[in-house]
Amino acid sequence: MHLKKSFKSVLLVLIILIGLQVISYNFFFRIDLTEDKSHTISPATKAILRDLKEVVLIKVYLEGELPAGFRKLRSSIQETLNEFQVYGKANIQFEFVDPELITDNKSKNEFMISMAEKGIQPTNIFIKEQGQKIEKLIFPGATISYLGKERGVMLLKGNSSTDPTEILNQSAENIEYELVSAIKSLSSDKKKRIAILTGHGEPESIRFSDLASSLKETYEVKRLDITKTDWIRNYDAIILAQPTQFFNEADVLKIDQFMMRGGKAMFLIDPIRIKLDSLGERGTFIFPYELGLDDMLFKYGIRLNKNLIQDLYCSQIPMTVGNLGDKPRIELVPWTFFPLLNKYTKHPLTKSLDAVHSKFLSSLDTVKALGIRKTPILSTSEYTKITSVLGTVDLNQMRNDPDPKQFIGGSKTVCYLLEGKFKSVFAGRPGEKPQGFMPAGIPGAILVMSDGDVALNDLNPKNKEPLPLGFDPYQRRTYANKDFIMNSLNYMLDENGLVGVKNKELALRPLDKSKVKELRFKYQIINVIVPPLVALTFWLIIGFVRKRRMTKAS
Repeated sequence: MHLKKSFKSVLLVLIILIGLQVISYNFFFRIDLTEDKSHTISPATKAILRDLKEVVLIKVYLEGELPAGFRKLRSSIQETLNEFQVYGKANIQFEFVDPELITDNKSKNEFMISMAEKGIQPTNIFIKEQGQKIEKLIFPGATISYLGKERGVMLLKGNSSTDPTEILNQSAENIEYELVSAIKSLSSDKKKRIAILTGHGEPESIRFSDLASSLKETYEVKRLDITKTDWIRNYDAIILAQPTQFFNEADVLKIDQFMMRGGKAMFLIDPIRIKLDSLGERGTFIFPYELGLDDMLFKYGIRLNKNLIQDLYCSQIPMTVGNLGDKPRIELVPWTFFPLLNKYTKHPLTKSLDAVHSKFLSSLDTVKALGIRKTPILSTSEYTKITSVLGTVDLNQMRNDPDPKQFIGGSKTVCYLLEGKFKSVFAGRPGEKPQGFMPAGIPGAILVMSDGDVALNDLNPKNKEPLPLGFDPYQRRTYANKDFIMNSLNYMLDENGLVGVKNKELALRPLDKSKVKELRFKYQIINVIVPPLVALTFWLIIGFVRKRRMTKAS
């Protein structure tokens, strides 16, 4: 009887297990029980991974002996890739590579050049080996290959003004977005089209070369002379950067009607005219540009002010400050006309963005425009000074340290994102309208910034080759200009909601270092002694209970 009852119990358990197996095979689900949903993959990412037709190979160059912070980042990358495999299945393959295993000098140099060409910059770290502090280079990035195409992805990204721990945390938050964005750009059959507008004195193409090169990895990019076309057709977005010549009404109408049809636009416009190479020893006057775009932008909800911002939080330029014997003494001095923008509104477009380098900025104001959402994106620091039109810019004023008492203008917004249904600046104006004219538009988006230089790379003065966008040759640092432009376009052209992935936040839970030091020995004792004691106690209790049962049975 007892044997029959046990058999029924075993059979029931087997039936339940088989039933659960059948259900789990046909109905896939996963539950993320973490507080900040760190293992939850967005619906947009899942859709991209499920739609893959061929294998994506991801090589991550974070392997070997790493400090604790980078080990945690590596762990986050592996967890994300494991989640990718759940949805991409056999089409997602990855491996971790240790660059330290490359011992041959020639091969190591070739590897470093290859990483640099893919945009993966090395980072110096310090580790302890046999009691000594050793410096080593790591490459916190990955290469993604798909159908013979390859792309590099930098996985260590964050705001350099924050604590290194926060940078690593920001990098962990962005892993999913950085990886899936690269996978999407490599696997997409159809690319959106972007036009870089010309015809009104915009800089030559070599000044856009670095940006255009990066854009072409994701988009189809063309230069379009607006004066030689009737309408802006078959483009998803336009970039108008640093025009210097007047737009007649016909050309303004072309841009206006592009926006009415739901286009996306980036207006990077200098309201004032000034060039660094025209300063000289006596300085130069500030003149406003008359571009013919003010009425259109005003109708859309923004006004470009004709002023010049100086900011104590700025980059530096070399200047002769005296003599050293018979030779000039050159030092880097603050150049307040080149603000470093590091004050962002909380928005996916600027998530984990480092400082942006700017030149000769003006302030922006918003004006009433029904149905338009206006989001401030980039702002200066609080320590600003405004110079009005017809003022002067003089190199000599930089020979002395800026006086903080004069920089009390407060933070100035220099970049806005406008979203909504725009109304045509030509609506209600007398005169015949062209066929197909739209007085009001379908939803679109515009990014307006009072600096055209933000999208232009400088040229090497020796060989005239283009430098990386945002590169400061004096401080040997590359600012986040390219990331800012790319993020802006990705946000405005994102139809799958992929940019929402950047909203993921991982809460930092740092240990109290003083308490860790104070209580370290105590918890070491607890961790070493308590587990064996618990196991011994449990074993003694089990033995005592069994002995009592045997005594009663006898």
